[in-house]
Amino acid sequence: MAKQVGQRVAYFRARATDERGHKLTAQGLSDRCKALGLELGRPTIAKLEKGLRETITVGELIVLARALSVSPADLVFPIGQAEVELLPGYHLETWKAVLWFAGFSARPGRTPPAHEASEVPLYQVHHQLLQDWTFAGSEHRRTILTGLRGIREDMRERGLLPPELPEDVAAAVNGEPGK
Repeated sequence: MAKQVGQRVAYFRARATDERGHKLTAQGLSDRCKALGLELGRPTIAKLEKGLRETITVGELIVLARALSVSPADLVFPIGQAEVELLPGYHLETWKAVLWFAGFSARPGRTPPAHEASEVPLYQVHHQLLQDWTFAGSEHRRTILTGLRGIREDMRERGLLPPELPEDVAAAVNGEPGK
């Protein structure tokens, strides 16, 4: 996995520019990582990009993604390629691997039992309902409110913190008159 991430770091760094508009160097990427709170020296970045580093931590992945202005999934998966080796000997279409990694689909190879269901889709549905609210006419907003109330209650029952709502939606969800 570190080799694949290193290739993607090199790919995105080659397309990135520094503050002056010049090609981003390994030292420039190192400086960005340091500014984000994680020291990754130029030699470490060079070893990663050349496939000489055997491991990468989650923290390093996140900082590198932020420093390159991409998502961590962009560094883990070669989006646009037909398939990726997700596990040793197990290949999957790249986009399906991204969806699984992000928690938007069941684990590859089997459907999870209900008690193992990922919590990420709850937040995705919540987000989509808020998007729908923005464009919905008044006749559809009642249905959206029912969905928001239900999913927020499901989140609370699981001990999760529902996302903050825009003021107008919060008032409607909480049943304030005239909203």
